[in-house]
Amino acid sequence: MRIRFVRTRHLIRVCAVIGLAIGLVWSANLSAALAAGAEAGETQVRTVPSDGPALSEMERGPGWSYNSDYIFAISRAVRDSAVPPAGKVPLFILTIPLDTVFLPFSLLAGLLGS
Repeated sequence: MRIRFVRTRHLIRVCAVIGLAIGLVWSANLSAALAAGAEAGETQVRTVPSDGPALSEMERGPGWSYNSDYIFAISRAVRDSAVPPAGKVPLFILTIPLDTVFLPFSLLAGLLGS
């Protein structure tokens, strides 16, 4: 029993060190990207052009349609995030199995339509 406990503690320490390293790299890259965007005068707000149709009209469709936004939503959010590619790889290792577990529920949620 003593050997299992030591191995578990060692595994927990290794996972904690890896998590801290990923967090430090992610925060350093995020702060550098925000600083570069601030220097360039970029804003984080996206606007909708006023000459087009209203948002409520754009959301209406000709009828009911299946909503596939719920399928692999966590992995899609990681893909579209501002995390550097080196930080996305470990996140995908976590999100893809999680999305696979939630796949039956997301398929059912798509039946609510869009």
